Amino acid sequence: SPSKGRLYNTHVLISSQGLITQTYRKIHLFDVDIAQGPRLMESNSTVAGDRVVPPVSTPIGKIGLGICYDLRFPEMALALRRKGAEILTYPSAFTIKTGEAHWEVLLRSRAIETQCYVVAAAQVGQHSEKRASYGHAMVQLPFDS
Repeated sequence: SPSKGRLYNTHVLISSQGLITQTYRKIHLFDVDIAQGPRLMESNSTVAGDRVVPPVSTPIGKIGLGICYDLRFPEMALALRRKGAEILTYPSAFTIKTGEAHWEVLLRSRAIETQCYVVAAAQVGQHSEKRASYGHAMVQLPFDS
């Protein structure tokens, strides 16, 4: 259970029958000072997970789970691929500044490196005076055709 009132940022995969088939707790927390932007400390409210979970077999392929900032760590995507993932999923809330600079290139990079499809849901909008999310949900093929 989380400590000191902090929670886990958790990605839950639910089957078509409504059953939870996998849960992943975000490993890489977003603690950054954005140039000309806010200082964001996810670790103030969130406890880091401690493991990459195995991909889940589904009718559309084996799905590997990541969350947001995990996208910046190719080692994690490659570990999921080695475990058999064919599709990598990253629900995300990139800031506008980091999204404009890095979102698309990171998704393309993970797809190319792993030869997996990458599916990234993306929160959008103004959440507080300090934080707004970029949006731009995207599905990236491992090759462009």
